[in-house]
Amino acid sequence: MVWFEKSNQWVKLDEPQWFIFLLYEKQTLRKEAVKQFAEAYELSTEQAAEVVSNIYDSIDKLLNPDFALPDFSRDAEEVSRIKLRESRTRHYRHFEKYFSITYGSPSLEAYIHLPFAHLETKAAGKQIFHLDVFPYCGRYALRLHTPMIRSMTADESPQIKRLLFVELASWLYDKTEKQWMSFVHASAVQKDGKVLLLSSASGSGKSTLAGLLMLQGFDLFSDDFVPVSAADTMLYPFPAALCIKNESVPMLESMGLPPSVKSKTTPVAYVKPTQENLIPNAAPATIFVFVNYKKGAGMKLEPVSVPEALQLFHPEAWVGDNMERAEKFIEWFSDLEFYRLEYDDNTLAVQAMETLLAEK
Repeated sequence: MVWFEKSNQWVKLDEPQWFIFLLYEKQTLRKEAVKQFAEAYELSTEQAAEVVSNIYDSIDKLLNPDFALPDFSRDAEEVSRIKLRESRTRHYRHFEKYFSITYGSPSLEAYIHLPFAHLETKAAGKQIFHLDVFPYCGRYALRLHTPMIRSMTADESPQIKRLLFVELASWLYDKTEKQWMSFVHASAVQKDGKVLLLSSASGSGKSTLAGLLMLQGFDLFSDDFVPVSAADTMLYPFPAALCIKNESVPMLESMGLPPSVKSKTTPVAYVKPTQENLIPNAAPATIFVFVNYKKGAGMKLEPVSVPEALQLFHPEAWVGDNMERAEKFIEWFSDLEFYRLEYDDNTLAVQAMETLLAEK
């Protein structure tokens, strides 16, 4: 796996791609690279030239991207000066840490408030962290009062929500954004000091499986957003509630896991963490499982190699975009255990996860 800093891309290189990449890294001219590649793989000059050109051109684009990376500082000065006319402020408490969020639209309020509804308190405390989130020119804005005003913008609501979560996690744990190595899009549950990470694209069953495990005595560690510290590669719990969707809502409710709040506009509900699990203790990662609920899949649990795991992981996570954090991340990631779970039977899936964690 190779990380390209300028494009912030992770790429898996198999043979013969790796052979050609090493030639590129040595600044070997294309003509000479074609010759060496043709000899090593017993190819004609024409065949070798086509492959080498494709790989060299791809590397050139990754090192000098022709696409713009997200610029969250765009229009930051203008956003800092905007006065919100129609807004609503809610106050929250997580142990002795207080924060408040002013919402500039009902849709953003429903989207961001519901995961924190169980933390809501009537008044702000002495140690307060205040954030504004609101629509801006067809995009979204986040404004922080720290006490200096600092602003960010994003094209999509999930991006602005992630930025808000990053800032909130940093404040809760007295860290800066640069002190985090990664933020993982996963549902994390904990039992006996061991953390099980369940990762997948949205709608693939990770939150439902986390809810089923909570019914078996697991504590919710984090949902959808798991911060990983760069200093010690420990996972830090994030106090958002577990988000469950569609038919999983009545199913889990009937099994004894009632939601703390339901959305009024969408089939989404949130299950708050148990009080015991709210204690913000960091923990090491134990097992990483890529989850996919699929009708007719039966029950399949199989190990996944580190390179394949990184390909599955990267679309569902953010990794610090500098060399130091990338190197630290690879060292940490390479020591984890990975599995792929495909299932259509909840009972069997829960039993498999319990057995997997008990064996560690």
